[in-house]
Amino acid sequence: MSRLVAFTPGLLLAAAGGAFAADAPPGAAAEPEARPRWQTSAGLGFTYASGNTENMLITANIETLRRWEKNEITFGATGGYGETEVNITDSVTGETRQETQKNTDFIRGFGQYNRLFTERLYGYFRTDALHDDIANVMYRVTLSPGAGYHFIKNDRVALRGELGPSYVFERLHDEANGTYQNDDYAALRVSERFEYKISDRARLWQFAEYLPAFEDFGNYTLNVEVGVEADLTKRMAMRVVAQNTYRSEPAPGSEENDFRLLAGLTYRF
Repeated sequence: MSRLVAFTPGLLLAAAGGAFAADAPPGAAAEPEARPRWQTSAGLGFTYASGNTENMLITANIETLRRWEKNEITFGATGGYGETEVNITDSVTGETRQETQKNTDFIRGFGQYNRLFTERLYGYFRTDALHDDIANVMYRVTLSPGAGYHFIKNDRVALRGELGPSYVFERLHDEANGTYQNDDYAALRVSERFEYKISDRARLWQFAEYLPAFEDFGNYTLNVEVGVEADLTKRMAMRVVAQNTYRSEPAPGSEENDFRLLAGLTYRF
């Protein structure tokens, strides 16, 4: 198995440097704090092909973030639905007919709360949820508390790592037998996120997350995302995102690896 991203070494927590703020001069009037507000972006993508084959794919995403002095909250969701026309040949009559089949049907979401202890060190609680009908994942819910550290944090480059335990709830569909398989297990969660501001109008990011079960490290999930976004206007941007999920023990009859390439427009408000 090839892995798209090598994890940044040294994700274990290091001692954090304290943040020191300069005191206001005596008698100076305190400046009013800017009120925190939600920063939200929503996107939509659509692909249609016609001719020798007919394919249709719709994707949508939304992400919102709010920061306070010591707290951060982020929510996000991505979904997609696609169909394709396939030729089916009747084994008895030999006649060929066209049939529409789903080739994409998923939705995934997350929410994360961060509590800042210093400028770089924070604690977090994160929830992830996935439904993927094509991969026969009825649901996979992951609850993850832990600690994170900003290794690089400036206006141009950001790199952070997170480490902690997690608990996974999973329901898989065995399509051949028409049965369902429920499972839950404790796992380790190791993740990193890199962001780079290419220019005032373009940015890229990369995220990787590894979740091996404590009882069996051969049972794991690896999530990777790489994306780039370029502004078209002050509020609208073009976004291309590659997502890869590798599940070492997938649903019966399903492949271990799922790769998606999503493109579309996003609007910030």
